[in-house]
Formats: sequence, structure tokens, C-alpha cells
Amino acid sequence: NGYYYLAAPVVLSATWKCEYDVKLCLNGYSITQTTDKAEVIEITSAGSLTLSDCNSNGRDNGKITHSADKQGTGVRVSGGNFIMYGGSIAKNTYTVISTYSYYRGGGVGVRGGNFTMYGGSITGNTALNGGGVCVGTETSEMYGKATFQMYGGTISNNKTIGYDGNIGGAGGGVYVAYYYTDGQSGGTVQNPAEFTMYGGTISNNRTAYGAVDVHGIFTMQGGSISDNSATVVGGGVYTNETGTFTMLDGSISGNTTNNGGGVYIYKTGTLIMKGGNISGNTASKSGGGVYSTGSTITVGGTANITDNKGGNVNLFKDQIITIGIE
Repeated sequence: NGYYYLAAPVVLSATWKCEYDVKLCLNGYSITQTTDKAEVIEITSAGSLTLSDCNSNGRDNGKITHSADKQGTGVRVSGGNFIMYGGSIAKNTYTVISTYSYYRGGGVGVRGGNFTMYGGSITGNTALNGGGVCVGTETSEMYGKATFQMYGGTISNNKTIGYDGNIGGAGGGVYVAYYYTDGQSGGTVQNPAEFTMYGGTISNNRTAYGAVDVHGIFTMQGGSISDNSATVVGGGVYTNETGTFTMLDGSISGNTTNNGGGVYIYKTGTLIMKGGNISGNTASKSGGGVYSTGSTITVGGTANITDNKGGNVNLFKDQIITIGIE
């Protein structure tokens, strides 16, 4: 336990497992992992890490990263608590195809426990799903419920890739997973991962499905999701059939894709919009603002869906949008 700051760059040959209550200032220096398929930092269920970067000596921002030829997640939260005030989690890659790699995330992987972001940046990371942040897994509950609260900072210029190495996967910025009781798809959803956005920016991420991909619960109370691109659908937010997206405030703008430039709702996914703005997004086919394929959409309050290219709202076949909620 204690307060620490770096006096020089740190080079690791194994994952640092944080099992205590540690407050760490990067002080403009980097922590670099040189071992392949190893996280830089793992926070166990007994641990808590508060990260800042109180550099006043003209150095670059401190980074948590991997050497150029090595793979691994930047910070993995395994039941513990990660609080980020500053610094950068940058240029980490985890694209190794295995049973568990789909939900590791590039920058931060929260397989259980909590991640709270007040500042700093998560940038230039790559994964199969969750280029910037992956919240939760879809196979196990052994690490407890996974949650992420974002109050500030930026999640930008991350990407997800497919088997062929090209842009693919889901959640270029943030991937919000869910749990199944039987550990297999098709079971009963239990303890879905949760992402709550109060502020900050998710921008310029590249993916196939959604800068924010929602299988669990995503509540947007502020901040912006902007200028992201998806090669398939859901430029800003993609809500899967198990997902619920509630928008109370904030903005979704400048995102581009084929269908659902701002938001794409798939099958039984849910959109509840009581406020905020979905505007200035582009769909090359339809649904520049919102595209829905058979889901529940309820809109009211001060919600605003305007000025999107490719149409503001596209309801597939015989769907109904309910307008007027408390």
C-alpha cells in the first residue's frame, strides 16, 4: 500500500500484479512490457490502482504500453478497482485468437471489478473486440460484475480487427459484454456488464460494429461519441439483441457507416432516449441517425434526432417507435 511516482522509465519482463492499494504517478515516464502475450498491469480482486501523471518537467505524457513486437492488454482488471486520472494507455495490441482473447481488450480489459476514468487517454490500441476498453466477458462470472464509469478523458484512435487482419470485430472504443448462466451463448443473461458515460470523448475509433458495442447495459448521461467509423453498421453505438442503451444527455455526432450512422439497434436490443442529441451522422444506405431492425425504441423528454445524412430514423418493416416518456 502507498503513494509512488516514477523516477525513470520502467521496463517489465512479466506482468506486474497489483494486489495492494497503490497510488501511482507516472511522472512523465512509461511502463513498457517486453514479454509477449502478457499484460503490463493486472489488478487482482485484492488490489486497487489509482493512476495519475503529475509531470511538470516537460516530458511527454507517461504511458502504459508494450514494446513494438509484443502483444498484450495494457491494464487488466481481475476483480479489483482501477481509477485513472491521467497518463496514457497507448499502443497495446491483443489479437491472438483463442478462447479468451475475444474479450481481453486492447487498452483496458475489465473482466470483473470496476474501472473509473476521470482523465488521461486510451489511444492507439488494437484488439479483436474492445480496441480501447472491453468491459466484462461472456464465459465466466468468477471475477464478479464488470463496470466502467467515464467522467472525462479520451478514448480515441483505437481499432478492432478480424481474422484477416483488416478492420473487423466490435467496439472500437468500448465493448460492453454480458454473462450467461451456463457459460455458453443462448443461456440466460445474468449480471450484464455496465458502462455509464458522464463525460469525456470517444472519437476517431475504427471497427466493424459500433464505436461503443453494447451487449450489456450502456447509459449515456453526458460526453460525446464523435467521428468514429464502422465498416458494417452502427458508426456511433451498436446495441446487440441483449443490449440496452439509455441516452439521457450528451451527443452522438459525425459518425459514419452503412446503416445506423449514429445508433444501430439489432433485433431485441433496446433504445430509451430521454435527452441528448443524435445529429450530423452519416449512413451511406439508411438510418443516418438511428436504424432499428426489430427492437424497442422509446423517445421523449428533450431527445433530439436531427440533421443526419441518410435519414434521421429508419424502422425496419412493421416496427413501432413510442414517443412520450417521463
